Amino acid sequence: MRRCYRVGDYEAALETLRRSGESNSRETEGGQAADVAFLEMTLHQLGQEAESRKQLVRLRGIGSDDPKSQAFLREAEELIGDAQ
Repeated sequence: MRRCYRVGDYEAALETLRRSGESNSRETEGGQAADVAFLEMTLHQLGQEAESRKQLVRLRGIGSDDPKSQAFLREAEELIGDAQ
């Protein structure tokens, strides 16, 4: 998923992220920060701004104490210019 996003294959990234997110959300409440962050950024790249912002709100609620989660959040906020 990350690889697809990083090389600009946003359609493939979106498909993979949605499948991964469904699977991971059953295992962890709210999903994994990486999945949500890359989903948010992918949606942004595809011009789906409203859905992208929903995912950003969701991401802000995941793993606030975890450094990795915070790094994903910063990257997502920087991409859309919405840092708090």
